[in-house]
Amino acid sequence: MESSEDKVFDKEQWKLEAEAVIADVKCHVKELKLSDKLPNTNNRVYLNLTTLEEVKYCVELSPLGFAVVDKTYDSDLNREAQYYETPYSLLNYISPEYTRSFGLLVHEKLSKITHK
Repeated sequence: MESSEDKVFDKEQWKLEAEAVIADVKCHVKELKLSDKLPNTNNRVYLNLTTLEEVKYCVELSPLGFAVVDKTYDSDLNREAQYYETPYSLLNYISPEYTRSFGLLVHEKLSKITHK
């Protein structure tokens, strides 16, 4: 049986997955982009993230999920053990402003639906 750690995609699939994440949460963060300095492989990619609070992180996306690997761009030297299944759960944990921004977007969309 294949474990999640053994799951292998090609580099292009990981890049596409990262781009989908970026597109999905970009309006709730200050910056989110693929690292061009850390190696993107067939089992992980790295993202540089700046939250709305102006805090910088380097985040690993792998079969295990999303994990903060450093509190600076392009570095995986201070890896945390905590993995999050989705980018939303990671952002909820590290960025109260993400949570607020996302909540406001949901509220706006619900208001449009209920006022039609």
